[in-house]
Amino acid sequence: MGSLFKHPEVQFAAFAVRQATMLVKRIQHEMVTPALTKADRSPVTIADFASQALVAHYLQERFPNEALIGEESAQVLLTETGHARLRQVTDFVRQVV
Repeated sequence: MGSLFKHPEVQFAAFAVRQATMLVKRIQHEMVTPALTKADRSPVTIADFASQALVAHYLQERFPNEALIGEESAQVLLTETGHARLRQVTDFVRQVV
């Protein structure tokens, strides 16, 4: 198992997950807002958007030619009613990067 962590991709993944986990815990501690409901009726929270954005940032920084296939679509954040949530996501991510 130790040799697995010698690979840069695995080291990156472990780092990104640790950072995203700490961000999610901070968001959960600082705020409670209602989740949005996706078309499949599953919830999506500010923490979901922020952790995905953080991982995307780190991926772009470390492996700029790789693509991220995320679970959450940010389209709702780009609507007039989503701007406040987008601001929250951005503020939380900026606290980390």
